[in-house]
Amino acid sequence: MLKSYYIFMMETLVHHGRPAKGAVDLLNAMNRKGTPYIILSEQSGRTREEMVQKMGAAGFRGMHSLDIYTSSMAAADWIRWVYPQKNKAVMIGGKGMKEALEKADIEISHISPDWLFLGMNTNLTYIDYCDALQVLAEGAQLIVTDGRRTMIKENAEMIGNGSVAHMLEYASQKESISFARGSDRLLKQGMKYIDVIPENITLVGTHFKKDIAPAIALGMTTVYVTQGTSIADLGMNDDCHPDYIVEDLFGLAK
Repeated sequence: MLKSYYIFMMETLVHHGRPAKGAVDLLNAMNRKGTPYIILSEQSGRTREEMVQKMGAAGFRGMHSLDIYTSSMAAADWIRWVYPQKNKAVMIGGKGMKEALEKADIEISHISPDWLFLGMNTNLTYIDYCDALQVLAEGAQLIVTDGRRTMIKENAEMIGNGSVAHMLEYASQKESISFARGSDRLLKQGMKYIDVIPENITLVGTHFKKDIAPAIALGMTTVYVTQGTSIADLGMNDDCHPDYIVEDLFGLAK
């Protein structure tokens, strides 16, 4: 083990609904040894308890809901800390987002909202997006909690929430505030959640620009998991490169 606290991106452990190579063995070993970690997720459809149950069904043992910190939680905690007087929001997302807002005492209301939380919801219509645009036009700030350009659903590539966010930014001519994967805000709020300084954190990720580069900028130790892909043309240089490169998570489980 490299440093006292580990941060994993959910996609590093579970890819397209299946455990990544070595992920189950690694987390089960960490839980047996009591090695502390958190998992960062930009999913808002499930609550943390539901995520733990789903990962348990996949073979992960000894996990707790407190081991997971979501982008919706990060955004809600940031608002409570920076803008405590702005506590009304419209939300587009699932049960996980609703839970995060309620725990942060942010009222879900269409009456003079301060924020529009944008997470993935595949059931929205054109009129729903027009209503969201109106909320932004009336002064709400767009908060993006899921930055995926595309997503895989039933083995097909689908439009992701990040693409929807760009559409609303373009239509409203307003920039969003992102807490999605790749945002240093997500990592900073994750550090506040565990109350650990970056020098004592090892971040493990599978995306160089979204996982590794932001962690390097914050001073964390980093492990880049290639998943068998080439590391050429990723933008690595003498000033920005991971501390360790492994093909899969089995190497960390040893």
